[in-house]
Amino acid sequence: MSVSHQALTSRVKFKILIVLLSLCLLTILGLLLHFKIQSLPQVPITIEAMENRSFEGINLHDTPTLVARIDKDQLTPLFEAGDDILCPPASLAKLFLIDYLLEKYSYDDVFHVYPDALELVPENSSLAWLGEGDYSLRDLIAALLVPSGNDAAYAIAVDLGRRLSGDLEIDAQTAVDRFLEDFHAHLKKRSYDDTTITNPSGFSYDDLSSLKDLSKVILRLYQDPELLEMSKHAIYNFTWLSGYEGSWKNTNECLDQESPYYEASVIGIKTGSLEGIFNLACISRLHGHDYLILTLGASSNEIRYENTVAIIQALRNMESK
Repeated sequence: MSVSHQALTSRVKFKILIVLLSLCLLTILGLLLHFKIQSLPQVPITIEAMENRSFEGINLHDTPTLVARIDKDQLTPLFEAGDDILCPPASLAKLFLIDYLLEKYSYDDVFHVYPDALELVPENSSLAWLGEGDYSLRDLIAALLVPSGNDAAYAIAVDLGRRLSGDLEIDAQTAVDRFLEDFHAHLKKRSYDDTTITNPSGFSYDDLSSLKDLSKVILRLYQDPELLEMSKHAIYNFTWLSGYEGSWKNTNECLDQESPYYEASVIGIKTGSLEGIFNLACISRLHGHDYLILTLGASSNEIRYENTVAIIQALRNMESK
């Protein structure tokens, strides 16, 4: 074999090796991306894992789940699985935003929605369909809770970011970044240690939270009767400061009498969804007691509701004994 032929053969083998390595790398990256978007660590939900024997026999999907009785300002856990798993909260991140807002402002305070704030809203977002203008904080919180408006989250972040910077002329993204600095300080102050939020609306797979932190913020918001009242309506009617009247449909199917997942005992609170990740926080009122049912990281819309409805039925049976 000639030297030139050997060199050619070596180059061909080298190119083949590079192609094979590239294909392997792409396959690994694809699997990692698929895992990130489509799945979370599986949680074995077994009888042994259940702290309350009243849940024996119910068929739950494997996903992080918390069931707790609400006793005024504390939670009494009845069942918990997957408490060590961090999950993208999706729009449940808006609950932390509401907690931040209610610590610093009142429902009647006025916020301005800037048009460049609305330009930052990601595609395929759930929307409250806000336009430029002034809104009460009450209206904006309802926009976060009921239709889960990402536009409301960005509007708040830009308005507050400009106020915090002392410069109403800074660009919208810089304003969001300034707001997030103050928001992160709030999360630290509240000891939401498992929670990372990089997007004011929760529209990010990089954001993370836990059953522990979400149950803490929900318990805090539960103490506000006006907020709970907002979240319990299947259809929420509003009149904005501009005089415009309209309504939103709640994203929580447990409140919708036309849904197969309708549950009359549910009195709020919120959904959170990204592609492949479906979260649901509900408060169910049964026989004079309120219960928090929190499901994170379900792989489908059906699973989060099937789990919730099954748990509520178990609670109902428990209370009737």
